[in-house]
Amino acid sequence: MAAGSTLTTTFSRLSPQLPLADQHRPHVLEGTLEAGGPHLAWVLGGVTAARATIGGWLDRPNSELHISRVTLRLVGDSPVGGFVAVPGGDLAACRRADTVALLSATDRAGRVALTARLREGDVLFPPAQPDQLYLSKVWAPRPAQGFGHGLPLLREFMRQGRDGGFARLRADVMTDNVALQRFGEFLGWRVGPAATSGVTGLSYVMMTWDGQGRPRRRRP
Repeated sequence: MAAGSTLTTTFSRLSPQLPLADQHRPHVLEGTLEAGGPHLAWVLGGVTAARATIGGWLDRPNSELHISRVTLRLVGDSPVGGFVAVPGGDLAACRRADTVALLSATDRAGRVALTARLREGDVLFPPAQPDQLYLSKVWAPRPAQGFGHGLPLLREFMRQGRDGGFARLRADVMTDNVALQRFGEFLGWRVGPAATSGVTGLSYVMMTWDGQGRPRRRRP
């Protein structure tokens, strides 16, 4: 790269038919795994099992994490973060499909425990509404954290929601992800009370935007 040149920052909505999806698949896999946090690893039986399961979900069109739902933020050709957006009206069906796939791949002895873990997720992640666009996952890999990518990612999600005709936006965020909550509040989102799992102790807050909130003048 010539001295003084600047890398272009863009957003790219992935499609399984395009080479970009295959090129950045490892980034998406690790990003969604990290964004899922300890709850996803707990439900799926550990990080290694979760990585294998998510790899299958990226390929299945009716999954919550299908590659077509992913948007990446690119600096030049390098991904520095991304998110998964799911229409609220599709979310329940996607989660049912993922549940069926999980149970089908689990032996009879393991299904009882898996079902109990899946039900615990209902406490932390209430259903989305049809007029909401749901922010299923959002991430920036560790080398890219601290460089201001979170706010543009959230803004791009909001733009997709408006362009898609959604009246409201919704996300469930780990309570200790203070940075994303601050970005949301800066952009006019409301941060609700925390829901805590009585089994794992993990805690999430529901973030919502209803079109009425206005961005603050001062950046977080």
